[in-house]
Amino acid sequence: RVAITAGADFKCYTYTYNATSKAFAMSTAASACKRLEKTAIACNMPKSDATMTTYTLKTGCGNCTTKDTACESCAKDSCNKASGAIRVATLLAPILAVLINFL
Repeated sequence: RVAITAGADFKCYTYTYNATSKAFAMSTAASACKRLEKTAIACNMPKSDATMTTYTLKTGCGNCTTKDTACESCAKDSCNKASGAIRVATLLAPILAVLINFL
């Protein structure tokens, strides 16, 4: 029988979809994630073009699944923090699409 040992906790940010802005909002603080002793750290986050159907993960902990096609993973504590550039690009994309349609 093999003993199961917990590894050190790590943290990841969670993302919630905002239906009004049609974008994901990052939590202000990272949440604790659990893992087994020899399991690698893994966090996930939505890509800039993610929707409610292409990014469905709720905790930010762990790798992306095959059904989450607009998801990206990283392997360090708290590594899934979105940059300001991603948030700005996500907010500006719909505005640019409207402007281009007027041209």
